[in-house]
Amino acid sequence: MVRRPPLRLQLVPQFLRSCSSRITRRVVFERHQLTGIRQESFPSRHLPKIMPELSTVTEKDEPVPRTQSPNHPEELVYHGLLRNNIRAMKLWTSSSLMSCVVLTPVLLFMEIIPPIGVLAMAGTFLTAYGAAASMVSWCGGPYVFTLRWLPTNYAHDQNGTGTKEPQVVEITTMSLTLNQRITRVYDTAFLLPTIRPFATWELAEFFRLSPHEVEARKAKGVLPGKEVIAETLDKKGVVIGKWVVHWNENGSGACEEQGRVSRYFKVHEELLPRPVRWGGS
Repeated sequence: MVRRPPLRLQLVPQFLRSCSSRITRRVVFERHQLTGIRQESFPSRHLPKIMPELSTVTEKDEPVPRTQSPNHPEELVYHGLLRNNIRAMKLWTSSSLMSCVVLTPVLLFMEIIPPIGVLAMAGTFLTAYGAAASMVSWCGGPYVFTLRWLPTNYAHDQNGTGTKEPQVVEITTMSLTLNQRITRVYDTAFLLPTIRPFATWELAEFFRLSPHEVEARKAKGVLPGKEVIAETLDKKGVVIGKWVVHWNENGSGACEEQGRVSRYFKVHEELLPRPVRWGGS
């Protein structure tokens, strides 16, 4: 008498076949979504015929890389990888601090807890949440949510300086209360690596022009002089701060902050669609 295996062992091959079929159908579904083929349900018996067709369509319909026209350059945008996490962390911290501030007078008015206990508890919570808010603001303040390369003719060249058109970028960060801070850097040569924790770049405090640029600027009569390197705007587009460089006749410049300028920025450089120029024009 042949001993038959238990029922649960007999169901294993059937279960494996079912899983394999589901996985294959899922792969086909995702692939035909990417290739733009009309969505329809594919029976498992047709899968061997469909898979080669999909691979053929994928190879034929590969998008052709587009070139940038000097007159109409494509808009390049970088999005911060952790922007949603940073936004959620700031929202939680600010809302917790505001809740603590609002609930303290309510508890005092309701007299559920003795006033001394309420004040002690409120002081503890305010200290803890205040410290957390300060830490989140300092660590997450420089994080870049979006970075856009603007057309070169957008450059803020009010003094007509320089022989090259500098790269112009628009960097968006968020305050602790989730208010946008848009910083337009009109010359990315002023974006230098920084030693500040939780930041990648900083606006340079001092800068020196190359001899060729010094001669060109002297010929235009703009040395000595001053130049706006960056501006920070709020969500309404109102300028709230400027980063201004004062040039001397030798081409050395010292920068000063006017108002409130976002000076530090945190980006994932490996995800940038194009490099940002550093260290000189």
